[in-house]
Amino acid sequence: MEINFRARLVLGSTLQVVAFVATAVFVLAVSTGEYAAEQVRVATNDARTMFSRLMQMHARSFSGATAEYARSPRLLATAAIPDVDDATFAEVLAELKAPIVAVLSLDGRVIGSRGGWPTGTDLGGQPGFRAALAGGRTDRVWEHPRGLVFITLAPLVQGDELLGALLRGEWIDDTFTDRLGGLANFDHVLVHDGKVLGQHWRNAAPEPNDLLPLQRFADDGVPDDGVPTSVRVLGEDQPGLVLNLHADGGLVFLSQDLRGIRDLRNRTLAWLILLGGLLAVAGLFFAARTATRLSRPLRALTSASERMSAGDLSARVDQVDTDDELGKLAHSFNAMAATVQSLVADVTDKAARAEAANRAKDGFLTSVSHELRTPLTGIQSTAELLQQFGDDASPAERAEFLCTILREAERLGRRITDALDFANLAGGRTAWTLGRVDLQQISEEACRRLDSLQAMKAVAFQITAEPGAVLQGDRERLTQAIQHLVHNAWQWSPVDGVVEVTVSAVQAGFRVEVADRGPGIAPQDRARIFDAFTQGGDTLTDKPSGIGIGLKIAREVAQAHGGTIEYGDRAGGGATFRMLLRTSDRPIDRPLATPASAGA
Repeated sequence: MEINFRARLVLGSTLQVVAFVATAVFVLAVSTGEYAAEQVRVATNDARTMFSRLMQMHARSFSGATAEYARSPRLLATAAIPDVDDATFAEVLAELKAPIVAVLSLDGRVIGSRGGWPTGTDLGGQPGFRAALAGGRTDRVWEHPRGLVFITLAPLVQGDELLGALLRGEWIDDTFTDRLGGLANFDHVLVHDGKVLGQHWRNAAPEPNDLLPLQRFADDGVPDDGVPTSVRVLGEDQPGLVLNLHADGGLVFLSQDLRGIRDLRNRTLAWLILLGGLLAVAGLFFAARTATRLSRPLRALTSASERMSAGDLSARVDQVDTDDELGKLAHSFNAMAATVQSLVADVTDKAARAEAANRAKDGFLTSVSHELRTPLTGIQSTAELLQQFGDDASPAERAEFLCTILREAERLGRRITDALDFANLAGGRTAWTLGRVDLQQISEEACRRLDSLQAMKAVAFQITAEPGAVLQGDRERLTQAIQHLVHNAWQWSPVDGVVEVTVSAVQAGFRVEVADRGPGIAPQDRARIFDAFTQGGDTLTDKPSGIGIGLKIAREVAQAHGGTIEYGDRAGGGATFRMLLRTSDRPIDRPLATPASAGA
């Protein structure tokens, strides 16, 4: 049967519209599913990271308290009594805040206890006891006839004599589980050898629930990154992740509440199907209406549709003047194409910016990890050397050890202070303190704070300031801003170089210039040096120390004082950073700033 032109035109137009809509709905549906899957992965990783950090924080806090109690003169005096009995320890142990407290002899025998192992119990063979006496890791998980116990150990040392060890612990039960859940605000279940030790749910504990799938896991059979599994809660599958509770034993099931993600995905798919249906119906309607029109405008519309479905989002239909309806259709098509092109461009731009932000975040986390781990490693290794060889070392060598510890601690403190300052500035939580600030004095103070770096690389600081360079501002924040600029110049300066700090008056304020004779900033890096988590140089060869937020903090401080920071090449080679500070009409003068009671 021969199909006439109108029918062919209607059929062809209808098929094209339906194919376009179906393709768009399919692509959007796939993208939505991938987004939901990515959100699930992110939620799982966040839960794993949060729980690991929470256990580390709890262990440090509990171990710190145990070590502090172990230095109690009263406890040490009691432990030093020959053949001391449990009754003598009773009043002393009552003051130590913990469900389980015990004093162990050098061979691991309990000589005083409260709430746990009875007097006379031999705990010398428990994991980590000997290592704790030697100053090793102090947090452990031990098995007890009543269940699993989280304990910390600290050696009892009086003078140069090792008397034994102090043990403080707590039962790993519902109370322990609720404490962790209250801090982290997530649902979880603690398991050991197929037995549920405790469970915490943000809402009322769901009953009935089926936790049998958790009992199949052995304490030594779960990898560090966990095993995905699910339990039945109120008749529904509750997905989650099984992780190791502690290196010594125990497991934790972290429940993942993915209902929001699933609901979002289902709603999006429903709207996509509805939108696809509406667009398909609209396509059929317009195809029927335009089938009786001239073929040339329709061919133009068909051609534009084909180009657009092939990926040419710039495809448009020339305006037709033979019919108002065709003209409106062409206008509507062009508007739709422009909207789609704009949306795709916007999505592409956002994806690029999100990718760049993720790369910057990854770089920041890597830098933070390195910059915090390096001084911590230096402190730990030097302290271990001092502990091992301190008695045999000369006074000069011990002084060198202590100097290294203090220098690395100062470096660690600077990194932590920078991160906290950046977090407060970025979150708008900085409390500004106004007072009289002498720019020459704070420039000198900023340079003095870098004196400890001279041992690594000798760089001279030369300060030139006009008389009367005084303004109202936050003295400490301005000192930190100048310190960041001077530290940046010190990093890039050659050995025996000179960093010049110049304070001069300008209209409505002052300008602080910090100049060095380093390599300067490459042109491709200048647009982003003031971005957070960004550093100049190649990340594999000449990346400086730091976490990439110093210049960002300095600019935030300058902007709060009505100014900014600009970069410029220095004549003859090097870099110059110019910080402008105004004396009036500044954000810091608004009511949120706190007036200072003291002068500069």
